[in-house]
Amino acid sequence: MTRIKRGKITVRTRKKLKQETKGFRGAWSILSRPMSQIALKSLNFSYIHRKKKLNVYRKLCILRLNATVRGLGLPITYNSFISTLNNNKCKLNRNILTQISVRDDRTFMNLVKLHFCEN
Repeated sequence: MTRIKRGKITVRTRKKLKQETKGFRGAWSILSRPMSQIALKSLNFSYIHRKKKLNVYRKLCILRLNATVRGLGLPITYNSFISTLNNNKCKLNRNILTQISVRDDRTFMNLVKLHFCEN
């Protein structure tokens, strides 16, 4: 009998799954059905964790700002700092404030003096 070559599309699909699940342990990187399942699961996790990363970064910004504000030696907390900025209609968000506090201490100190010496 002549030899029949089969499954070009299936082989191609499995090859793609193999690339996606490279480095996974056990059957997840060997058998085709668990490979497809874990590939979908990993895509779902990556989507979820991209969203969670934003929350983690926001918490980090808040921690940095709180440490910087308390380190100034003034009787100010993060909460009072943000509320005063909001009352004075300051449009800088937490991310920008954190970058200013990390990169340019003098500008941040001027910002604090400007908003806290008015009251």
